[in-house]
Amino acid sequence: MSPAPPARPMTPPVVFPDVEALLVGVVDAGLRQRPEPWAADVWVGNRPPAPGADHPPRMVTFRSDGGPRTGPTTAQARVGVNVWHESDEAAVDLGNLIGALLAARLNPAVHPVRGVTATLPVRLPETASEPHHVYLTLALEVVGAPL
Repeated sequence: MSPAPPARPMTPPVVFPDVEALLVGVVDAGLRQRPEPWAADVWVGNRPPAPGADHPPRMVTFRSDGGPRTGPTTAQARVGVNVWHESDEAAVDLGNLIGALLAARLNPAVHPVRGVTATLPVRLPETASEPHHVYLTLALEVVGAPL
């Protein structure tokens, strides 16, 4: 009988942060401090209002798309960001501002995030129900908390 293979070290159990809630809080607070008129009165959340409900003209939604674990206590969170505004130009500006705010405001000493990368906003085809809509994606290196 051959000897048993050596035991693999156990990965400690960790809990990863609620990335959507973190992003909503950071972006909502950041937008409230911005002087640009097109950055005012923006609704920020993790899902749009229910179908049939009023759609705020300025809105940002974050949707977590999961992501792989990259180490015993780290993971890469992938997030889709939808941005609506009254004009294409303002929607693109707001999308770019979101990427800049996150890069500037996510501090590893305060937040469980080591880094963030944002794509540039992409204009989505306009429809009667969703004019002036852009989309961007985020990749965040997040750190879990041990149980």
